[in-house]
Amino acid sequence: MLVILTTPIPDNLNSLLRYLYLRFLSLFFIKHRYTGGHFAVLRSVLMGFKKNRTPFVFNPIALKSNYDIVWVPAGIDALNQAVKLKKQGLIKKILAGPNLMVWSSDYDGILANPMIDRVLLPSQWTVTAYIEDLPIIKNKITVWYAGVDETYWQPDLGVKKDLILIYNKSGDPETLRTVENLLRTNRHDYLIITYGQYNKKYYKHCLNRTLLIIFISSHESQGLALAEAWSMNVPTLCWDPGSLEFLGRSYSEVSSCPYLSDQSGLRWKDVSQLPELLAGMIRDIQDYSPRKWLLNNMTDQISARNLTSIIDKII
Repeated sequence: MLVILTTPIPDNLNSLLRYLYLRFLSLFFIKHRYTGGHFAVLRSVLMGFKKNRTPFVFNPIALKSNYDIVWVPAGIDALNQAVKLKKQGLIKKILAGPNLMVWSSDYDGILANPMIDRVLLPSQWTVTAYIEDLPIIKNKITVWYAGVDETYWQPDLGVKKDLILIYNKSGDPETLRTVENLLRTNRHDYLIITYGQYNKKYYKHCLNRTLLIIFISSHESQGLALAEAWSMNVPTLCWDPGSLEFLGRSYSEVSSCPYLSDQSGLRWKDVSQLPELLAGMIRDIQDYSPRKWLLNNMTDQISARNLTSIIDKII
């Protein structure tokens, strides 16, 4: 039996109350499809498992028996408890990640603990970064990415697509101004949506009217907002600078769109490339099929099946 653990199994009244509060929050965010972070990952895999009829237990209120495998996608306290329970012989295998920490050496390098059998990361560039930070975990990392609900993120074919959407997450203000000036000069109607300042209903509403997205983000571990756009059959023009300075560290193998394909869009590194790429994408918009790529690669069910395959290989 697979156990998904994001908060420790309670062993006293205080921990029980905390458990109930955190479980309520998790289920609330999952139900309302909040985008980003570990809630989006949890939503994807729980829905995928249910659709695939894969048995699992989510945050059990008590440890009722020994478990073959415990997966801790997020929650360092839950991971510490899982390690303790495995040492006691109550867990056979532990799967950790992908939303546990920023650096792989965080929390005293717990990912290197031999009790942890497999570490999940959402893309190849994050694997490189984690290995640079904690080389000892190199041989127990596996890439796994979450999916999206293609039945919710489905375009309304009766709506006219007459808008260019600028998705602004972590670009510098000058880049944003340059993109806006380009769109105004060419008389394109556009809208700006800012990361952390929208809900799923508004994003879906915008995507229904969107011809294409200009995506401005310096890095994405996976890019679920991109996947939601692709599911709505909206191609993306992604700023992909390829390097990152973050919290005093430099990374050279970084991507803002690790799963971008020829079907779903194009990359640009310098804003001087954008005018030609934008004109070409508008001209050839019918050549893109982002929803087709999404349906073949990144739905909840596909993501859950991929995770099941990983689990089968380690138990």
